Amino acid sequence: MVSKLSEKVISNTTYLTLDWVIATVFSLLYWIIVGKFLSPENYGIVSTVNGLVPFVSMISMLGLSLAIMKLVPEYSVNQRNKIKPIVRFSLKIIALTNIAIAITFVAFSSQLSSIFKIDTVTVILSAIGIISMSFFYMSGSVIYGLQNMKKYFTSDLFGQIAKVIITISMMYFGFLFYGPVVGLIAGFAVSLIFRFDMEWLSGNSSRFDSSVLFEYAKPGIIFILISSVFTYYQYFILPIVQDQFTTGLFSVALRITTLISMVPAVLISGLFPVLSGLSAIKAGQRHQGFLVGSMSRYTLFAIVPLVAFSIIFAKHLVILFSQPQYVAAASLFPILAIASMIYGMGNMYTQALYAIKKPKIFRNVAIASLVTFVATSIPFAYFYSSFGLSISYLLSAFILFILSFIFLRKNVPLYTNPYSIIKIIIATAIFSLILIVSEFISIPLARVAAIILSFPAYIFVLRLLKFYNEQDVKILKFIGHKVPIVRRPLDAIADMISK
Repeated sequence: MVSKLSEKVISNTTYLTLDWVIATVFSLLYWIIVGKFLSPENYGIVSTVNGLVPFVSMISMLGLSLAIMKLVPEYSVNQRNKIKPIVRFSLKIIALTNIAIAITFVAFSSQLSSIFKIDTVTVILSAIGIISMSFFYMSGSVIYGLQNMKKYFTSDLFGQIAKVIITISMMYFGFLFYGPVVGLIAGFAVSLIFRFDMEWLSGNSSRFDSSVLFEYAKPGIIFILISSVFTYYQYFILPIVQDQFTTGLFSVALRITTLISMVPAVLISGLFPVLSGLSAIKAGQRHQGFLVGSMSRYTLFAIVPLVAFSIIFAKHLVILFSQPQYVAAASLFPILAIASMIYGMGNMYTQALYAIKKPKIFRNVAIASLVTFVATSIPFAYFYSSFGLSISYLLSAFILFILSFIFLRKNVPLYTNPYSIIKIIIATAIFSLILIVSEFISIPLARVAAIILSFPAYIFVLRLLKFYNEQDVKILKFIGHKVPIVRRPLDAIADMISK
């Protein structure tokens, strides 16, 4: 049987994967609607707001959301009386920072409008979005720390549905880019209603050591800053040094390729609370090293062929998710797809450092990557437009990856097998060859069939290379047991790779 630790990781990851699938589907639908019905200039405005709101919101939480995600699962082991006090304290701090930010946005709305090339109404809407998103993420951090992943998933589902419905409705009635902007805000607000629990504010105020909270919050704000920079910074830097048309093209390429980095993000999300809990017990390092090593192997298995797929079908993906006038964005895919893979792996290792109680190393790695990106992004974007910004993104992602990997190996017995990586590369080469050949097939149905067959071919080649092990089979069967709707195909795959 799968161990209890692995079982908890799989259970968490299953709900978080469902959350990721739902969020991805609805986000793609959201951006397809924006790309199909708005001009590149208006697409750029929506992208700017979708970058500005999360960026400022993440900073406004001062790293407290990440500290909550770390401490709540740790306290759940044997100090549950400390959970409510740290949640209440964190909510008060975030309320104060958001009030200050909202006042600033209103007072300087004209100046911000000029800087970001958006109108003042959009600036005010952005301020509202920052408030709703801050409490949305904070409440999500508490639920995540308590490992109530089912509630985390369902609350997000309702918010995603609301976002898309309101976006479509407002655009239908002629509100243009205001539709996606209001839809974004409404999505956070609806999810917050389902996530927030008034019980967090009840009970007597117990004493707790706030220095412990800030010990993790300080490096947490650095990490959140770097994550926000990698995810959102580009969308409001480009309109400053270039224009909204360039921003729109770059946004399409990054939105699509960023999906690659979501795979390791989902996996580490399921693993993070378990790693944190292991920090509270003796002999936890051995288990931490094994779990992180296993997660690395599964991440590479999933994302390496995705990188190849996105590069080969770049033009098709751009047209699918936007309009033919965005096709120039396809030239950025080779850089951004590889950068997203490297960033995803680096982000996974960096969060693992935080979970194993290495906040200072975590902070230093994040700062090194952040400095690299900020120092290179503006001049590169100014002189080489979206291509330069893509190169800056790649360099910074590499710094994040290599430093986090080195320091993680120094602190836990991280198991890595280079032969597994070689096998994945060989299988991906054959997978890519099938995709390239499919481009020369003139019959549409035959081309689609070739593309579909490339994925089981990838799995089968890895079987021939003896990539799979007994643990893989057990995990597939366990997931099938937990999610009956996919049990039969997973059991079939498990039987195939076990032979």
